[in-house]
This record gives sequence, structure tokens and C-alpha cells, in this order.
Amino acid sequence: MYATFHANDARETIIRLTNPPVSVPKTMMPAISLIIVQFRNRRSGLRRTFQIAETTQTGDANLLYQYNAKRDEMEKVNDSVTLIESLKIYTGSSKEDIEEMIKEKISVLNYMVRNDITAIEEVGRVIAMYYTDKETLFSNYISRNRKVTI
Repeated sequence: MYATFHANDARETIIRLTNPPVSVPKTMMPAISLIIVQFRNRRSGLRRTFQIAETTQTGDANLLYQYNAKRDEMEKVNDSVTLIESLKIYTGSSKEDIEEMIKEKISVLNYMVRNDITAIEEVGRVIAMYYTDKETLFSNYISRNRKVTI
């Protein structure tokens, strides 16, 4: 499940959620797995992910990644303290398995960027292939840098 909420950063998200008029008790914040903050550069019009944070057991935001506008890329800020443990519990995967899945997903995202795959139908096709025929996606398209067609 996901929801949208307006705030400038992950820390402000927690503050706004736990104060009036929303007033969710801070003890309930760990029910939120991730906070992803998006922004639009008003000069260029480009949308970017600004921050990715997890919610700790104390209800605070642990910033994991922060956008670097000068380099136009995300930078790792902190290690996860709750996300990997939650994924281990819910997937039955080891930390190493989860890290490998994350690397695979990063390579899929980088492949889509390199091949200018931005249309919803194209993105959907690549994601569907990842989950239904990962071997073909990697061997026929990603490793050869060939664009998946609809």
C-alpha cells in the first residue's frame, strides 16, 4: 500500500504526520516502511527523487539516499536499520540475497535510463519481464543493451 503526502523532506513528513491536524501517534510511524520524497526542479522542469528514508522503530526517519543536484544522482547517506530486517522476515531471503536483488533492480533501472525507456507501456513491459522471465531480460536485452519492444 502507498499514499501521497506533501512535505519538503523525510524529517518534515514525520513532523507533519505526528502533529495537528493529522496527529498520528509517533509510535505508529514504524508502520510506514519507506518515505520517498519527490521534487520538481522549477528551472529545468525535471522531476527527481529527492530522498529515500526508512522509518525506525522509534518513529524517526533514517535517511538512506539523498539527491545530489550538482551531479544529478542519488547518493547513499546511511545504512538501513529496519528495511533489510523486514525484507528478510517477509521474503525469507538472506541479507546477501536481498543485496543481490537490489543490484539486479539497479541494473534494470540503469538499462531503462540508457535506453530512454520512459513510456508507461515500455516501463511496464520491462518490469513484467523482470518478474516473469528475468533470464531472457538479462541475456537478450540488458547484457546486449537492446531495447525491449512492446
